[in-house]
Amino acid sequence: EWLFYTGVTGIPMWVYSGGNDLYATDGISHANITRASGGYTLLPYGWTGGSLEGIPVFNNGVDIPQMWKPPGLSTLLQDLSNWPANVRANTLRAFKRYLMAFDVTIDGTRYPTMVKWSSQAPTGAVPLSWNEADETIDAGQWVLPTDDEEGDIVDAVPLRDNLIIYRQNSTWQATYVGGVDIFRFIRLFKHVGILSRDCATEFTSGRHAVFTGDDVVLIDGPSTRSLLDTRLRAAITLDLDNYHK
Repeated sequence: EWLFYTGVTGIPMWVYSGGNDLYATDGISHANITRASGGYTLLPYGWTGGSLEGIPVFNNGVDIPQMWKPPGLSTLLQDLSNWPANVRANTLRAFKRYLMAFDVTIDGTRYPTMVKWSSQAPTGAVPLSWNEADETIDAGQWVLPTDDEEGDIVDAVPLRDNLIIYRQNSTWQATYVGGVDIFRFIRLFKHVGILSRDCATEFTSGRHAVFTGDDVVLIDGPSTRSLLDTRLRAAITLDLDNYHK
């Protein structure tokens, strides 16, 4: 129910989920790459992740995120180095040289509009810290306004040099600015959100196509427009069972 493509080693490979395990294939051979300690928590919402410095990272929101280092059919997944043990995130993405966590739970308390980011990853390695209190590094966290109308953070997808953060009913932008703040967050659209994860993709240079749940919209930086007529909008919302998958 989940697929992730990686070609960082020069060999195209797919990672896919099955039950409590993760598998990988190069199109010829298949291998179970589940961590040595055993299977993962089976969740209805599946996995998120990305590749950072050539290292694929996968997250299911309950187990410690996993890293595939180095990626290969003979390599088992491992717990992500330096991930704080008291933290879990519903969504994890890679952006520039950072790992970005969204909808974060810390010590059992959930912050559905929190963005938490790592320090910059060294070349060929995963980030060394997530400690936002350490002023000598650039790890940090920020909580977007907890407006019930805007909803929780669902997913995030790069667009040009920015990261577009999709909530249930609004769209935000994170821009790397460095300095003390590291990232600047601004709201792009208050009434345009996303139905579920993986419902936004860059399909032409600098544009996202986004399924909001009742429309498919084109996002081009500061502007947005519908791609469907009224009849199509009605048709696609008739059967949305199991849409989280």
